[in-house]
Amino acid sequence: MNDKAMSLLLHQTLAVRVYGRAYLSQIGGAWGFRDQLQDCMNLVSRRPALLERQIYRCAAAQFPEGDVLHWFHPIPKPVPHVRGVRTRCADDLLWLPLAAAVLFLRGERAFLTKRVRFLSGEPLSPGETERCADYYPGRTMAPVYEHCLLAVRAGVRLGDRGLPLFGSGDWNDGFSEIGGGQSVWAGMFLKLVCDRFLPVAEAVGEAGDASFLREVSQRMDEAVLREGWTGSFFRRGFYPDGSAFGENGGPCEVDLLPQAFAVFAGIGDAAMQKTALKTAFSRLWDPKRRLLRLFDPPFGADTVRAGYINDYPPGRRENGGQYTHAAVWFYLALRRAGLTGEAAALLPALLPWERAAFDPSFLNEPYFATADLGTTPDGGRYDGWSGYTGAAGWLLTAADGADAACEKNPFFGQDG
Repeated sequence: MNDKAMSLLLHQTLAVRVYGRAYLSQIGGAWGFRDQLQDCMNLVSRRPALLERQIYRCAAAQFPEGDVLHWFHPIPKPVPHVRGVRTRCADDLLWLPLAAAVLFLRGERAFLTKRVRFLSGEPLSPGETERCADYYPGRTMAPVYEHCLLAVRAGVRLGDRGLPLFGSGDWNDGFSEIGGGQSVWAGMFLKLVCDRFLPVAEAVGEAGDASFLREVSQRMDEAVLREGWTGSFFRRGFYPDGSAFGENGGPCEVDLLPQAFAVFAGIGDAAMQKTALKTAFSRLWDPKRRLLRLFDPPFGADTVRAGYINDYPPGRRENGGQYTHAAVWFYLALRRAGLTGEAAALLPALLPWERAAFDPSFLNEPYFATADLGTTPDGGRYDGWSGYTGAAGWLLTAADGADAACEKNPFFGQDG
């Protein structure tokens, strides 16, 4: 990408996502716990101080039990506090130790000892999936390192298959009604977080901390391979009744996320990872419309209900449309796995100025990354919102080059 394209992505990530936290289709202004942590991770080589401040901000949105607010607004008066929603989301809390690992691997250390106050609030009751309320700083404080380790420990909520529970959603918030189901992707993500945070624990933690992280990583590796691998791709997860996603032709048989994160988390060998990526590309890439679906088949009114994702029309947003945030992850995984032909075909579909050049019907701004694209019942295309999307930051990392990502963003590890 040229300097102008890089500047556009940098501007979108800074102005829309970090400073404004709002755009035409998203005017809330809240801090998303995992959202701006990812944005600042992707800015770390350019604005490392932003990531440090965001780590402090998010540590202050954590409860002593380890769980966190999914999103929150700072309320300055009459007493400083936050207004936010406490949930059972499987992945939110784990982005804190991952972000800390990114900053640590750049040589920063002092931030880990900064003491940050926990929030005060009654834990969610059994059967309660979320609670929106005003939350105030509590009396308990801990160093950032302990906030991070607590998040990992709280994230080890496993079912009988040894995989993490969906809670009120793993990464896909639309999976909001299968809390007792188990997520293959969340197992991969938990392994990735343990592996990336391990050097932090070895450097500043107690001996038992590193042993705990190694044990969880190993358990996730075994569970994902045992329960998730089909022979040609990784399953997305299992419903509470034990049936697999996509079973008997059901929805979400093939999903981008576990195929990409098998690469990032080092699940299986290189041949297995390439097979999974190729299977997903063949199933999810639409060469006619030049978009990459998040998964296939989509959910519908007559399919198993996973949550509010069923309320989206098939082919829109997280329900089988091109959700660009995940599509960029898939692009990065293709590059990391050496599938450069597939990656080259995909990249123009992700960049708005490239799409505007080859697609005269593209309706969104040609200068801002688009959150989602989809299909319509008549076979046409649907252009979703733009501006406020985490895809911008990840495209910035993609622009730096996936092969050099370990230098620019240690999310990808240190093996280059």
